[in-house]
Amino acid sequence: MGKAREWLEKSLVMDQEFWPARLEILDISQQEQIMTESFKTQLSFFTQKARMVKRFVCKRCGLKRERLFFLCPRCYSWHSISFRTLLNE
Repeated sequence: MGKAREWLEKSLVMDQEFWPARLEILDISQQEQIMTESFKTQLSFFTQKARMVKRFVCKRCGLKRERLFFLCPRCYSWHSISFRTLLNE
């Protein structure tokens, strides 16, 4: 876990808005925090929901998908995929 956390923290230095890194660091650090069981349950629920967000987007037409793609199935653009760093993209 140490190397993963180090990589995630470095990614946040490069881009402070990188929400997947923030989410994973929050999940890793849960064990270090003092929280009520109710709060842990709610945090776990929202963390799991956030992980289901479609993370890849076609820069040309805006299609969002969970999995990486190289040829957009909607606009047939090659290499237009990008990783969503902001939730409002």
